[in-house]
Amino acid sequence: EGRLTPQQQANLARYLRGWAPEKEDTVEDRNKAIAELRKVQGGHPTDAELARIRDDGDKVGTGMDEQKGLNDIASSTTDINYQRTATKGNLESQQKEIDAALKDGQSVPFSISGGSLANIKAAKDDPDGTKKVLIRDPGTGKEEWFTQDEVLQGSGHAMLLSDVRTDKDGKKRYLMSDPMSGATRWVSEADLKSGAFAKPGGAFPDLGVVDTRVDDVYLDGAAGK
Repeated sequence: EGRLTPQQQANLARYLRGWAPEKEDTVEDRNKAIAELRKVQGGHPTDAELARIRDDGDKVGTGMDEQKGLNDIASSTTDINYQRTATKGNLESQQKEIDAALKDGQSVPFSISGGSLANIKAAKDDPDGTKKVLIRDPGTGKEEWFTQDEVLQGSGHAMLLSDVRTDKDGKKRYLMSDPMSGATRWVSEADLKSGAFAKPGGAFPDLGVVDTRVDDVYLDGAAGK
């Protein structure tokens, strides 16, 4: 429940951005996607909220400052002073703090980076060994080559950890939520560290990313003070 297929996600995204639909997009499928989201999000997005999103759909911005957003919106409820810590893909550097926060009942927001698989049309290696991918802008249809690093640095997604458990074999697993699909699933410690949770065969394959890593975690800046 609340889980959207990659096609439903793409259909809904094009609709909300005001882009021309692809031939596989249908109104029926889009309405099913909206209904699934409403099941797990208390009736949201409402028709009025969808209309507002569409009104803003063609506006280009620089994205969200997650630390500021968390402190502006969530801090008054959670009583947490969110501070960003860059892991640069090395989650072990903050794992002790993450586990301590989760065991204390605090949810831990985090962000991942990765390139959208849906918009990648080709890949190649330049003579100097630089890996490049051909990206199609679904809004304009324009295609352009980018380095793999540029793709990974140019996109991101926010997610949430809310629990950690240690199984009988001593291995840890984490309860992870994806706000895009509304899904919450258990993820192994190994998959969390490697980013495999967002790849085919992982707990969240519908994110559709080429590569991914946990870039930033948001912990209580007042902890330990």
